[in-house]
Amino acid sequence: MTTFSTRQFQAENSQAVCIPAEIAFPPETELLVKRRGSRIIIEAREEMLGGVLALFAQLNSHFSCTRPEFIKMERD
Repeated sequence: MTTFSTRQFQAENSQAVCIPAEIAFPPETELLVKRRGSRIIIEAREEMLGGVLALFAQLNSHFSCTRPEFIKMERD
């Protein structure tokens, strides 16, 4: 994890911080800001593809990977 030191400053009615270019998000990325205790967490709103594998892993517990046998029914 990359760590750097900065100071907050006032931007109109909001607090702001400078994020160095080497760890900044791409331009116009929509961000989510969360507060957990004394931490402020900033992350991209859109899901990255890296999260897809974790999602599939969660789904595996719901599927048995077997399918029920087909029961042929007679039609009129």
